[in-house]
Parts: sequence; structure tokens; C-alpha cells
Amino acid sequence: MMNALPPVCLLKNECDGEPKRVLITGFGPFKGVPYNLSWGGVASMDDRKFEVENNIIILRKKIGVRYCEVDCKIPKLWRRFQPELAIHVGVHPTATTFLLETNARKGGYFNPDIKQRTPRSYEAKSGDSPQKTTTFNVKTICELFNEYPPAPKLKAKVSHDAGQYLCEYIYYTSLCRGPALFVHIPQHKYTAEEVALGLQRILELCLINQLSDEIMV
Repeated sequence: MMNALPPVCLLKNECDGEPKRVLITGFGPFKGVPYNLSWGGVASMDDRKFEVENNIIILRKKIGVRYCEVDCKIPKLWRRFQPELAIHVGVHPTATTFLLETNARKGGYFNPDIKQRTPRSYEAKSGDSPQKTTTFNVKTICELFNEYPPAPKLKAKVSHDAGQYLCEYIYYTSLCRGPALFVHIPQHKYTAEEVALGLQRILELCLINQLSDEIMV
């Protein structure tokens, strides 16, 4: 069934308070993917209506498929925008649903980017930990997504392998700075509008997850 969730601000009666800031990124084209649906979906999000209903400000950024661009832009975006959370989106060649990634590794980035370059020592420039895990309850978010899908054929699953390419690299870099989630989307199954609906629902559930943690504390 399809059901709308209540606006996030109503769950904590904060509609008139300071808006939360959210960073959402998608990737540009790379070999074999001249049109990257991750950015198409992010760009199609109905952020004006969504921002008003949930009392948030969304910053959307397109990131080139280059390790050095992630190293340069992601720390700068966290520092300047100071988001409450970040959601990064990328395409997956064999996925049939939204895949919500649980963790990201520091090393193992042997595959070259669109400029045929790899990180020094094949490791992320940020952080010291060999692995970072998201603070979001990915299992619960997927369960609620599937219980309250924003469109009939949209589904979500938990994934524990973000691929050790730019998707996992940006995820690790972001997790070193604050609450973040990486979402893989099917490369061909959904339209940009469907991806946008799915991302909006995932964002709602992430915000609810954050509120639940605050209430528990």
C-alpha cells in the first residue's frame, strides 16, 4: 500500500523552529553511463514543497566521478553548509531496488576514476578507521520504506557492500564528518521522478530516525 508519512516537523512540533540542513549528492556521467540517474533523481526532488512540510533546507550537489573531487568538495560542503545529515546517491548496474548501504571502507580503491587516477595508496584521504558504519538504523528504514512506499513498485533493501569505487569513497569521506547514508539506485529500472520520490521518503525516514534517537536520549 502507499501511505504518506506525517511531516517530520509535526513529529516534534518544530514547524516554526530553525530548519534542519540536509546535503544530497548525485554523480555525473562516467564510462558506460552517459546519463547518471543518481543526479537525475536528486535534481528531480520536489524540494520546495518537501522543505516547507518538513522544515528543512536541502543543498543538492552534483559530484564528478573523480576521487580528487570528492576529497575537495565533500569536506568543504560539510564545513560550509554544516548539514544535520548527508545522503549520497549512486547507480548500481545490477540492483533491482533501492539499496541502503550500512558501511564504507577506507582502503581498496584500485579502480581508476574517469581521469584514470586512483587515490594515493588506494585509500581514502580522510579518516583513520579501516571502516565506518552509518548511525542510521538502515534495517528499520528499509522496513518502513517498504511498508509506506511512495510509489507502487518502489522497494528498498539493506546492503553491506558499497562497491569500493567512488560510491563507497564518498560515503567513507562523508561518514568521517557526520551522519550520512549512501543509497544505490537501479541503473535502468526507475524513472528520475520515481527515484526522486524514493529519495524523499528515505530522507523523511532518516529524519524520523534522528528524532527518535534524540527523544530516546
